[in-house]
Order: sequence, then C-alpha cells, then structure tokens
Amino acid sequence: MSYDLEHILSLDEWTDSDRDAVRLAVQADPDLRQALQRWFVLSAALSERWHAHAPSRYALVLLACKDRWNDTDLSNDERSQLEDAASCLEQAAGNHSAVTIILDRIARDAVAFDSAWNEAFVPVSRGSDRGPLRQERATARPLRLVRLAMAAAAVVALILVGRNVLTPDGGAPFAVYSPEDAMQKVTLVDGTEVRLATGSRLDVFFDLESQERRVLFEGSAFFDVAEGPRTFRVETANAVTTVWGTSFGVHTESGTDVTLVSGRVSIASIQTPDHATILTPGDQGRLPVGASDVEVQSFSQLEGFDFAELLVFRNTPMREVVQRLTEEFEVSITVSEDLSEAPLTGTFESERGTKAILQIIVAALGANLDESQNGSFHISEQK
Repeated sequence: MSYDLEHILSLDEWTDSDRDAVRLAVQADPDLRQALQRWFVLSAALSERWHAHAPSRYALVLLACKDRWNDTDLSNDERSQLEDAASCLEQAAGNHSAVTIILDRIARDAVAFDSAWNEAFVPVSRGSDRGPLRQERATARPLRLVRLAMAAAAVVALILVGRNVLTPDGGAPFAVYSPEDAMQKVTLVDGTEVRLATGSRLDVFFDLESQERRVLFEGSAFFDVAEGPRTFRVETANAVTTVWGTSFGVHTESGTDVTLVSGRVSIASIQTPDHATILTPGDQGRLPVGASDVEVQSFSQLEGFDFAELLVFRNTPMREVVQRLTEEFEVSITVSEDLSEAPLTGTFESERGTKAILQIIVAALGANLDESQNGSFHISEQK
C-alpha cells in the first residue's frame, strides 16, 4: 500500500504494519519525512498543552457518557471526577476545540458498543415477548468503562504516535530550539555549543543519563561538540552524522552538507547508516537528496556560515585571510609579501573585533602587527 501525507494523517489507529510501511515511505521521500517531522513536533507541543488543561481520558469518558449512567453505576471517586471534569469543561473547550469533538466521538462509540454488546451477548428468552435481559451492573459497568476508556485513549493518543514512526527508539525531545529573528547560541546539557541560523530547528533527544547524545536538525548550524564517552549523532532528513568531539557546520537546504573544521565525523545516508564516509578536518561532505553516496571535497574557508558569526580558516593563505577580514570588518588590512602564502588554520568569533583577532593571528605566525592612525593594519614578518 502506498502511504502519502494525507493517508498517514488520516490513520486513526496505528498497527505495527502501518508504522513499518510509513517508515519505508519517509525513507523513500525526504519531503514526506520533513513534512511529518514538522507535523509531529507540532503534535507533541499540542499534547503538552492538552495534558496541562484538559480533563483526563477517564474523566472525558465519564463526561461524554454522563447521560447514560444511573447514579448507582458510578463510584464515589467517579462521581467526583465527573464533577471536576464538568467544572473545567468550558475552559478546556476554549483552549482546545478538539474537546467537543472527542466528547461527541466517545458518546457515539458508547452507543455503538452497547448495540454490539446486546446483539452479541444478551440472550432473548424463547417463547416470550420480553426484551433483551439486562446484564448485572457489576459486570456491564466495568466492561463498558474499559472499552470506552480505550476509545478515548485512541483519540487522545493520536497526536503522540508520530515520533515513533520517524524515530522508533525515541519519545518527545528533551528540548527544542528554533530561532525566528536572529542567530541563537545554544549550550546543550553536555556542554556542546550550537549556533543556529534563523529558521533552523534543533530537537535534542538526550539528557545527562542518556546512553547516546542524539539531535534531530534542519537548517544551518555550527556545532562545537563537547568531548565525552558517548557518541554524538546529528540526524537530518536524509543523513546521519556521527561525531567524536569536534567542530563542524551543517546545512540542509538541498540535502545535507557537513563541513568539518576539527576532529572527526562520519556521514551516511539515513537509509544505509552502515555505509558511512569518514571526514577529516578540511573536508566538506555532501549528501544530495535521494543519494546514497557522499561527495567529498576540501575547503580553505568555510563559506555559507556567516550567520554563525564565525570566521573559519583551514590552511588558508594569509592573503585570502586578510581579504576576508577586510570584507568582514570594512577596514584596510594588508600582509607583507613574505607572509602572503603562509597558511592559517583557526576559528574566530567575529564579535571579538578586528584587532583582537589579528593579535591572535600574528601570535600564531610569530609576526608583527602595526596599526596606523587611520585605523588600518599591516602584518609583517618579525625582524
């Protein structure tokens, strides 16, 4: 059976075969996977709001079927739950329009269940015009409540199914970051630092007790992963990147691009995670949408990550370094001819400012830095 987004979202109860089929569908269609990721993140947030404001599932069953119970059908605890649920119904319906829909659905299920129960289990006496014999309340009430509670649970739990389709081993994320107006610096619980571009999304699926550090990512970001015994995994729509204490950039506009600054990472298609390509510092790995093989090339300057407010060089000739710094800070910077081809490797935060960055560079090169009265700089070899 073919599964598209409309079909998936209309599923009311998810069987194991449904989940397996959907996993195959999203593996074959990256756009479908991204759409489902957004849908399930929204659903998880809605679920949190639901549990914070709406009555419990059991109370919803009692409330939906309040006209079907005799007073003796309910225990004292059930009567108390029914009163509490009724008192907060108006506010709950205001916060969640689905409350009214769910109550109507449970009520319809109750009618259908009673009808099926009577047809299947309530005998009619032969030779008599008596109607169906009524079952003892002690038997009918618990069975009916259990069945109705299951119906309510199916409705309410519908918004919780998604994460297990895309991530069979994971529940809802421990933290979600999605900057809207400006680049956001995030420090994760393990000390990992992430710079997120506007419009990106980072779902964090680990805490200090987790066996593995795992995040789900979409957009552009620069990761500086804290070292530790646990591997760090970055999952995108079509790739999984496994990290061992390193710094790198990720971009997911048309596939997944990973640019390694330091350390070591492996990148593989999410469909074939065992077929991984190892990147070394200075490598840029690209996995296009629908591809299974990673394309690798080298870089000398990290391009496309201006949002991170970082200047990243890898064996970059000093003539290119000063040109980049001149463009970044709009100030004249020159370098002597004897140092113009000297290679520089380093990552600099642009907020440090021109002079602070240049001082670090000349210290690494063993060079001199001269600042003129007009604010320009010149780097020369020490005499």
